[in-house]
Amino acid sequence: MWCLAITGEPLTGDRPEAWSYGPVYRRLADALARYGTAPVERQVTVAELYPGLPMSDPVEPASSNLDPIAQDILKRVFRDYGTFGAPQLSALLRRNGAPWAEVFADGAGRFRDIPHNLIQAQFVDLAMPPVGTTDQTCSNRSD
Repeated sequence: MWCLAITGEPLTGDRPEAWSYGPVYRRLADALARYGTAPVERQVTVAELYPGLPMSDPVEPASSNLDPIAQDILKRVFRDYGTFGAPQLSALLRRNGAPWAEVFADGAGRFRDIPHNLIQAQFVDLAMPPVGTTDQTCSNRSD
């Protein structure tokens, strides 16, 4: 979502969906479902992300060749939000006026894709410094 705001391009070809507790990338959620609320302690495999596809090594860790800009964005997101718990992240993405709230619409839009243009607008707004400051980074935002 941050990649979309910063570069104008999404990090993945998947779109987040409006689930009950916030935006969810279905393929990733399905791959991680077996963990429940426990920590994920190993890399997700290709077979977990793409079940049913024939592959030579089903336990091969899933990976992606990210460009340096995407790598920097992910490092920054982890630095700024890595200590947030699920409830805090969910509240950040579900507040009134957020793309999730617009699409979810009190449940009528459950599981619908959240359009990139709405996500981009929300994250551009999150990246803006609070009024009256000169900080032009998103690293000092705590909402």
